[in-house]
Amino acid sequence: MSTSVPISSRHLRRASARANTAALMLASVLLCLMVGLVVVQVVARYIFQDAPAWTEEAARYCMVWSALLAASCAFYQGVDPALIKVGSNAPTAQKRGARIARFLFVGIFAGTLLYHSAGMLSRASLRHTEALGLNLALVMMVVPVFCLLVLFHAAVQLVAGTVTDKEAVPI
Repeated sequence: MSTSVPISSRHLRRASARANTAALMLASVLLCLMVGLVVVQVVARYIFQDAPAWTEEAARYCMVWSALLAASCAFYQGVDPALIKVGSNAPTAQKRGARIARFLFVGIFAGTLLYHSAGMLSRASLRHTEALGLNLALVMMVVPVFCLLVLFHAAVQLVAGTVTDKEAVPI
């Protein structure tokens, strides 16, 4: 007889926090790389009068990956734009309803995007980037990664009953 260990909400929250940390670190590295590539391009263009084309393309892809990974982090922290804002002193039933509504709306959006990602990736795999020669599917892979991260965070927030352990303060 096998024994299964139930996954507690604490374990789920910890996994969600680790996924968020990894996404935030990768987004930060990509943002720094993007800035470095832009600096190289500016220096090459205005000092050496000859900018390599690959720097602009690589900076653009770093920006896309960084933006979508950071958007998943914003969702995790609860600082994303929201249709439903419920205060911390609201009744429990209202908080539960808001969490369920948030999960449903996010599920519909990210689920639809994830569903159509397969076709997008199959079409993108037939193309290569102009300057770097990368398979375009590698660049577009960020869309399903973003969707999976957001869906995972949303499921954990629904099960755990909180958006985050501490409320994030919007900038």
